[in-house]
Amino acid sequence: MRKLDNNEDGNFNKKISNSPANKRINLRENPYVARIRDETESMRAYINYETAKEQVRRIDDAKDLCDEIKKMSEDLNSNFYSNLEISNSFGDIHLEDIPDGLRGSVKYIADNTGWSYLSVLLFVLLSIAAATRGRYIAKINDEWLEAITLYVIVCAESGNMKSNLLKLVMRPHESFENRKQAQHAEKLSKSNNVDIVIAREIALKQSQKNHGKDLVICKEALKTLANNVRHDRNMINDYCPVEEASALPRVFTEDTSFPKLYATMQDNGGGSTFASAEGNTFLHLVLASRSPLDIFTKAHGYEKFITETKRDGTKILQQPFLNIGIVVNPDIARQLYSNDRLGLHGLSPRFAVCFGGKQDEIVEDNSSKSDYNSYSEKIENLLEDNFTQEPSRKLIEIQFSPEAKEQLLIILKETEKEQNRTPKGQTHYRAYLRKIRGLVARIATILHIWGHAKPDNHFVSKNDVLIAKKIVYSISLHAEYAFSANGLSAYYDAQKILDWIKRHRHSFFTSTQVAKGIEKMKNDNIFPALDALEKLNIIRQLITPSKPRLCVVHKNFITSA
Repeated sequence: MRKLDNNEDGNFNKKISNSPANKRINLRENPYVARIRDETESMRAYINYETAKEQVRRIDDAKDLCDEIKKMSEDLNSNFYSNLEISNSFGDIHLEDIPDGLRGSVKYIADNTGWSYLSVLLFVLLSIAAATRGRYIAKINDEWLEAITLYVIVCAESGNMKSNLLKLVMRPHESFENRKQAQHAEKLSKSNNVDIVIAREIALKQSQKNHGKDLVICKEALKTLANNVRHDRNMINDYCPVEEASALPRVFTEDTSFPKLYATMQDNGGGSTFASAEGNTFLHLVLASRSPLDIFTKAHGYEKFITETKRDGTKILQQPFLNIGIVVNPDIARQLYSNDRLGLHGLSPRFAVCFGGKQDEIVEDNSSKSDYNSYSEKIENLLEDNFTQEPSRKLIEIQFSPEAKEQLLIILKETEKEQNRTPKGQTHYRAYLRKIRGLVARIATILHIWGHAKPDNHFVSKNDVLIAKKIVYSISLHAEYAFSANGLSAYYDAQKILDWIKRHRHSFFTSTQVAKGIEKMKNDNIFPALDALEKLNIIRQLITPSKPRLCVVHKNFITSA
């Protein structure tokens, strides 16, 4: 191997020092690079410091949160509401405020069902209105007339023996209907004796055969044949009378279609009574997207109703009437009151609503049974006087005394003030308020009819109006709750949240968790529902603006769930 001389060795070292690798190594000694490295290290140190600081803050916040949760839990009242029916506690009407003629029967029904006096009273008033069968009309003045019909809805949870309430109130109606239908069947059976029917058919055929013998087909011969057959038919009808089958008398309707409802009303004097302990049939009728709601609004006021379809032809009801009484669970009531179409059409504001339910134990005290028997007998007598299957009926006017009219004017002024205080967004509740004086006039007239054998011979009194006013004002709180977003709708959503809490056994949660855990729940639904739960002492809320609500659940609810 050749040995490098001094010049060649120097050149080789120079090349190495100028190589890229050697330059990279030398960058570490570059002052600029060193400064950048120092700044990077400082930045990392700062980031680590801030991270540690944030962790400390989170620990402190968690401690504060635990302290807050503990405090909220301790603040929960020990008087826990174990009853999870989330409806406002509305006061019941006093027994002394119920008219003398109805007090005993209302007490008997309330004692034997456990229901509130107000719920029972509303259904008894409905029963009286239904027994008048659209024969009476209240005449306050020439321009103001009120039909004697009522739409009543009572809302209660399942398990409250809703059918028992309805059965006791409407029993005389059922008894009358059964008796009428039995008479109808017996009449048809007697008039349409099998032997008579057979003889009639043979005679009619023989008549046609005799007169048709040697018939010459021409205009005059056919005319003579028709006259002879008609003459024989008249003779046969005289000797063998057969009554044509009339429509079955019906007091009630639970028809599931509008054509059937129209037919039932048309065959029974122009109206009917819809009484149900479930309300599903009524819900099916009114909530269909194209359901013709006019029949309900027009029958509420005896207004002429005409409907025409290709399949069923034309139906005309000159003075239709309907009385509706349904006992429903909160979900069905919520669907009725949250439906804008029913509100805008004026149907839901026409209902007298009451949140009832079985509030007391059943009392087997028959001290008021004689009053109930008198009530039943009187209802059947009213039905006997007023029930007809004729298509038209003459209305009987009942007038008001000057003092009674003055009270109605006072009510008008009071409800106008209430309308002004009510937010404009509560459109349907404002519509209900506008109908209050009409409802008072109707109930006053019903009380008047109950108290007089010949109600059209007397004026509706000031006292009748004052009693009716007390009843209607008692249910107005219920109506406000039904229409309010913080009322019935909040109740329904709160039940969903309760089920969710029980299912996951949450001891505390946030409103965001509720929104994620329950389908179709938004803050507009969640917040009123949480407020309802807090009123019932089931939760406590920590409300911070622009942040999710923190909720702590009562420990007794968790253990009892």
